[in-house]
Amino acid sequence: QAASVIPDITMLGELLKQAPSGPIQGRLAQTFSGFNNAADAAKAIISRLAPSMRVPGSGSTSDIEVQMMMDSLGSLINQQGANALIHAAFKSKLNLDIQRQSIVRKVQSKEITINEGRSELEKLDQVSILSDPLRGYLSQSTAASMQAGGKPTGISQKKWDSMTDKEKALF
Repeated sequence: QAASVIPDITMLGELLKQAPSGPIQGRLAQTFSGFNNAADAAKAIISRLAPSMRVPGSGSTSDIEVQMMMDSLGSLINQQGANALIHAAFKSKLNLDIQRQSIVRKVQSKEITINEGRSELEKLDQVSILSDPLRGYLSQSTAASMQAGGKPTGISQKKWDSMTDKEKALF
């Protein structure tokens, strides 16, 4: 499935570069369809891709969950830089999925042993989908948060206090 999604994700990335974006321009493009072809095409691709992200057999999907899946692909209301970071992370995840598929096929065809396959999969599990620019942004954001008063939002003080400096650096 990952291999079939990559062309759409690539096209979406290009369209989001060309479409009006940002809090005001993006909302206008979303509200008034038909004024920008790139925006309309991006919305169509996002609408088509979001359902494919649902795990088969996971039960019904609420409207909120569908919207979250759609937002995870990028949005016209985001700045282009944010969409580029989202796009890069999503493509990295798809590439990891394709590498996992390749490992499974090698095990199935007995090119490698099950243990070798497990070892390769464990190595892939250690690979981050976050690009260097996104990590840099997160580090800057964390530094600003720390200077402004401590732990990042969304983490309890107890959890924050129990984390190592290395774990804290991931935020």
